[in-house]
Amino acid sequence: MIAIEEVVRVAAEVELLKLFGEKQCRAITIDYLPQRGSLWAARDPDEAPSTIGGPDGYSLTYMLEDQMFGGVTYAAVTCSGHVVVRPFRWVSYHELLGSSINVATN
Repeated sequence: MIAIEEVVRVAAEVELLKLFGEKQCRAITIDYLPQRGSLWAARDPDEAPSTIGGPDGYSLTYMLEDQMFGGVTYAAVTCSGHVVVRPFRWVSYHELLGSSINVATN
């Protein structure tokens, strides 16, 4: 099992929000091989897994979920039931192209 901190780090490294903006979709799967450093491949969840996975690879499916509260739509990114990006005000896919995920380090 992969730690949630690693799931967040991968999302930041692959510039997940920009990928959502480019693909204009609600789900992206990242095939990630931790032993190879930053080796990863993005794909639609319905596509076949890439060949980089290997026995120690992970397929991480990130979901862009939205909900309206008080007439304002908010979105968040989740993966395996965990919130990866806290809710933010949803504007458009185009707005995501200029967004990034900041990971705090201790």
